[in-house]
Amino acid sequence: MKTNIFLYCILGFIITMVFTTCGDGNSSSGGGGGGGNKNPPQSGSGNTHTGNYMLSVREGENIIRKGEESDGEEVQLTGISWDGTTKTLTLNNFSFTTSDFMALYLVDGGTIELNGTNTLKSTFNNSTRNQSYGIFTANNLTIQGSGSLTVTAGTVAESFGIHTLDSALTISSATVNAQGGTASGAYGYSVGIYLENYLTTNSSVTITNGATITATGAAASFFSVGIAIASIIGDGEEVLNLVNGTVTTTGLTYAIFNGSSFNRFYTVPNGIRYWVNTTTANPGGAGTVSDGSFVINDTHKYARLQKL
Repeated sequence: MKTNIFLYCILGFIITMVFTTCGDGNSSSGGGGGGGNKNPPQSGSGNTHTGNYMLSVREGENIIRKGEESDGEEVQLTGISWDGTTKTLTLNNFSFTTSDFMALYLVDGGTIELNGTNTLKSTFNNSTRNQSYGIFTANNLTIQGSGSLTVTAGTVAESFGIHTLDSALTISSATVNAQGGTASGAYGYSVGIYLENYLTTNSSVTITNGATITATGAAASFFSVGIAIASIIGDGEEVLNLVNGTVTTTGLTYAIFNGSSFNRFYTVPNGIRYWVNTTTANPGGAGTVSDGSFVINDTHKYARLQKL
């Protein structure tokens, strides 16, 4: 059992190292050069846009850039705005689809404010690198608002809908659908929401103010899970801090993977209503209120948790 956890952690470390060392020149983001046309023509119609680059935002500057570099070309799209002082990205019926390996990079974390129906999608197909992300950040991220957001990663060896590194994710009042893409190769990962920890022991997903979350792991050669946390330090961190809301998580390997615990499983806290299934299908029914002893384990591919 411990051998499996060690393997997962080492694989996670490899994923992070590849991300941090292979960004330049291995993606189609076009973010390496400054200057150029600061008001490039928009692609798509209305607030629907397509491109071959990722969107990135940073603290202290009020612009949205192409690519992951600090001197990347500015891009102006309707339906999206960034306040670098408050670190707030506002989406207003915004849709962005890119062939780059990542749709959105929040360099310094922040808040995503949702209005209406919004989509961030990478259609990247493993041509130049192994990873794809719908959203990536290495700082705390809050997603909130009255609207919805669907986040989808590409078809690669390791595909993550929302990926945070050494940071916490809070979803408040909003509706969020996070989907990993199909993952192949010897160690294919497909994860809807993935929290990866190397420097912190407190990195749970917090759901509050009636938020509704759906996290889905797609077909994968090694690891398909809806919500996962992986840590090489500490033990016993909980994947979910369900204050108020509903979470539905499905995966072909696990519904929930608590990789910071040596048994990998998730104990449903007292008072939370739950539904589980050994397939990814919704079992229906009224669910069961946990007394604090029920464990979601590796036989469960579907889990729904609710606290209202």
